[in-house]
Amino acid sequence: MDGRNTEPLVALVRASCPSCGDVELPGTALHARKCETTGEGSYSFGCPDCGTGVVKPADQRLLDLPVASGIPPTPWSLPSD
Repeated sequence: MDGRNTEPLVALVRASCPSCGDVELPGTALHARKCETTGEGSYSFGCPDCGTGVVKPADQRLLDLPVASGIPPTPWSLPSD
């Protein structure tokens, strides 16, 4: 063994929990969704401190964070009339 760490690097992101305030969590803990109909997005995560499920609106910059960690946003569409 050559002593090198082979674990993948995971970016930490800062998010805000309504109960705990700012928290840090791995980028892989964010779950992003993007509406293919409107282009609007959101992200969600479970607070690492209190466990509260948090959902917030997200612009494209925020949607790119999970993509950088290898997790693309989940697409969804509004129902057709």
